[in-house]
Amino acid sequence: MKKFIPILALISLWSIAWITADRYHITINDVQHWIRHQHDYAYLLFVLAFSFRILLFIPSSLFIIMGGMLFSPVETIIMTIISMGITESIIYLLGNHYARTEVFVRLKRKYPKLFQKLKGKHWPLFFIMSSPGAPTDAACFLAASLQMRYPSYILMVGLASIPMATLYYYFGRLLLKFPLVTFSASALVFLFVVFFLWIRRRVAQQRTLLHHSK
Repeated sequence: MKKFIPILALISLWSIAWITADRYHITINDVQHWIRHQHDYAYLLFVLAFSFRILLFIPSSLFIIMGGMLFSPVETIIMTIISMGITESIIYLLGNHYARTEVFVRLKRKYPKLFQKLKGKHWPLFFIMSSPGAPTDAACFLAASLQMRYPSYILMVGLASIPMATLYYYFGRLLLKFPLVTFSASALVFLFVVFFLWIRRRVAQQRTLLHHSK
C-alpha cells in the first residue's frame, strides 16, 4: 500500500488546490494572466518550487501537470529538464553520501527488481524515469548509491525528462479542458492497477506456498 502514497498525496494536493481556487474565485485565466505579465518571476518560482519539491516529498508529476496547465509545451519541457536536473543532482549527492548505509539497504529491500536493473547499467534509469508512476527519485538514489558516473547519470535524467514532461503536459491540458472526464478516467485506471497488483501479489504468495509445501 505504501507505493500508492505518492498518488494519494497527488490527489489530495489537487483537491486542496481546487477547493482553495473555488473559495477565493481564482481561475486558471487569472493565473495565466499573471504569468504573461510576470513571466520571469513565474519561471523562477516554478523552477524553485519544482526543484525543492523533494524536501516535502511531493511527486514531480504534480509540477509537470501544473506546467502543462500554465505554460506552453516547450516552456514546460525546458523547465522540467532544469528542475529535474537540480533535484536529481541533490539526490545524487545524497545517494553517494548514504551509499551502503541503512537507507540504501532499506531501498534495496523495498525495490529489489529496481536494484538489479540499475546494477552496472545506465539505460534502465532512462526507461524507469520515463514510465508514469515509477519511483523516479528512488531509482536515482539507487543509481547514485551504485556509483553511477555523474555525466551518465545526469544525461539519463535529462533525456528521460523529455518524454515524461510531454506525457504529463498533455495530461494537464486534458485535465484543464475536460476535468471531470479526465479525473474519472484516471481514477478508474488507478483502481484497475491497484486490483491488478493485488491479484498478482496473491498469485505470487500462493505459488510460494505451493513451492514450500512440496
